Amino acid sequence: MPRKSSAFCRPYVQVRRHDNTTPANAAPWTLPALCAAYNWPSGLPGGGVIALIELGGGWLQADMNAFFPSIGQPVPQLTDISLDGVTNKPNQHAPGPDDPDSEVAMDIQVAATSYFATIGKPAVIRIYWTDDIATGVRHATTDGCDVCAPYPGVRMKAPGALATRTTWKQHL
Repeated sequence: MPRKSSAFCRPYVQVRRHDNTTPANAAPWTLPALCAAYNWPSGLPGGGVIALIELGGGWLQADMNAFFPSIGQPVPQLTDISLDGVTNKPNQHAPGPDDPDSEVAMDIQVAATSYFATIGKPAVIRIYWTDDIATGVRHATTDGCDVCAPYPGVRMKAPGALATRTTWKQHL
């Protein structure tokens, strides 16, 4: 039986009605535009190697070859490194919000785009595939990677922030 609302029982939050029109200049943000909007540093010397620790999913070179030119950036140098038998395995899951391939692609795209915005050169990224984050970090440190991103479990000032080699050694 439907309830009647009383003068004392009203919704606290009211949603504004929109006319469903979009401003003429509305467009999604690109990663370079976000870097510029937040005054991301630029012109730094760079030259380091970025390590990504991935626990599953995968990425396709064709996706990277399409994405980076679409934002006016060169494709980064990407190297897969298999640890513990875990490998780059794209297209193994149903598309959707829980598809690890989307997360892997986003990790690569954000790291490479922000690096290029900062340095002006394509990123060099090693993707460590493992079941254990500590194993991936240990290998990345041994291999001479300079930055590890993103590193779950490290409390940073911002989500998705990059951990330097000094920071991640504290967590091994």
